Amino acid sequence: MAKMYRLPLTYVKDIMSRDVVVARADDGLDRLMEMFGEHGYHGFPVVDDKGKLVGIARDSDMLRMFTSQSASSIFHNRIKDIMRSPPATLKPGASITEALHSMFDCYTRFMPVVEGADIVGVITRGDIIKSIAEEDRCDDAATDVCEEPGGMPPPEKQRMRKKVRD
Repeated sequence: MAKMYRLPLTYVKDIMSRDVVVARADDGLDRLMEMFGEHGYHGFPVVDDKGKLVGIARDSDMLRMFTSQSASSIFHNRIKDIMRSPPATLKPGASITEALHSMFDCYTRFMPVVEGADIVGVITRGDIIKSIAEEDRCDDAATDVCEEPGGMPPPEKQRMRKKVRD
């Protein structure tokens, strides 16, 4: 019988990356190309000179430039010339289901997570897939709770597992 997977009953804040690498709107596309090579990400939140989120720059937006301009003229552009603005964002308390719907609606692999005007994280489709695999591993474990790398699971998972056992 095929293995069944399900979305974990968790929130964006529980699985998002908190170390956010941002691009600067006024930087050249040569800098953006370096960032893609250096970090291996598919996109970056873009901030202005005050650190305010103003857009997102994706690898697909960068590559599209190669089909519309000569290679020598591409790098005269700035990140703000190709970024998507205003950026679609998520709140830390959004569910994983909401995150997936938003990503598919916006045709993106990642979304900045904001609290007020501050970027507090980034969530990717890869983060969601990892959480599904982790949830499945926990369900298959012989123990009552599946410990996170640093110890006990977050309180939400502890409560959820207690309800399932009761």
